[in-house]
Amino acid sequence: MFNEETKRLKIINKIFNTFNLGEVNNYELTSKENDILYHVFTPNKEYYLLEYNHKTIPNEKVLNTHKQQLNILKTLSTNGVHVILPLSFNDKYFIKYCSKYYLIYEYQPYSHKTLSSLNEKHLKKLANTLAIIHKLNIKSSLPYQEPKLNIDLSQILKKAQKINETLYQTIYNNYFLLEDLINKVNENLKYINSSLCINDNDFYLSNILWQKDFLYLINYTSITTYNPLVSLAELAFYYSYIDDKINYDYYKTFLKTYLKKYGPLKTDYKFALYIAPLKTLNNLNDKINNYSKKDNQKINDIISIINKLTTYYNNIETFNKISLLAVKKH
Repeated sequence: MFNEETKRLKIINKIFNTFNLGEVNNYELTSKENDILYHVFTPNKEYYLLEYNHKTIPNEKVLNTHKQQLNILKTLSTNGVHVILPLSFNDKYFIKYCSKYYLIYEYQPYSHKTLSSLNEKHLKKLANTLAIIHKLNIKSSLPYQEPKLNIDLSQILKKAQKINETLYQTIYNNYFLLEDLINKVNENLKYINSSLCINDNDFYLSNILWQKDFLYLINYTSITTYNPLVSLAELAFYYSYIDDKINYDYYKTFLKTYLKKYGPLKTDYKFALYIAPLKTLNNLNDKINNYSKKDNQKINDIISIINKLTTYYNNIETFNKISLLAVKKH
């Protein structure tokens, strides 16, 4: 352990000395799931050093995609969106050392928010920011992966019956509703490519930092291309579904604020409402394929996701009516 820590400190010091950032006094491992995030301390400042493993950036082609995503994030910052960018050295963000790539960020006292801590002012900032991202008019060659939904509800039900009775009953009681929701997603997926734009595919609170009432985007790797209406429909629900129930005022506020900034909708919002549960359904499928009898927390999470999906399904018509009223006012 001591040798590993010494080796890491030597590498960090080498990088920091190369770019005249000061002698490194100490560091803390903040995250080491896939890539490693170091909180680095120098005599005058604190930094974050992000170390990418070889699986994240295996070659120049992937590196170029990362560079393009970072440049789009930089463009957002010139269009009124607060972002957190890494330090640039000789007009370059990425540092290569010992065949690995690194990014350095200045430390700032940001914080996260929870859904229950949001107010109307926060919602308006979120919706306004999303609209700015979607309106960004730049040509992008970002890789685009066709969205797919691969979920076999009958197999899921069989597996649940063998593992957990409560989970089995939850799926059984909502089987036809979930089946209809899955069918609606699949039937409307063909419309998702009708209009593509720049999108933050992880526009959730876990990937947004706050300083007072100002929000900052941090995850450049979630910059991709996607359908703006589907993103809007998904996020309007995400930011209004709090403590297992829908805050309809929040849904209206999010939608109205977005439309005020974005302008008229170019296609029917109804199809977007049908596709919006796509990510949640895929998340459900992943969790169900990886649970066991002993994993009570994961089982509770799955039940929570199913309840969320049923709530969404039962409110699709209500959401569409809210959108129609919002469109009339804009």
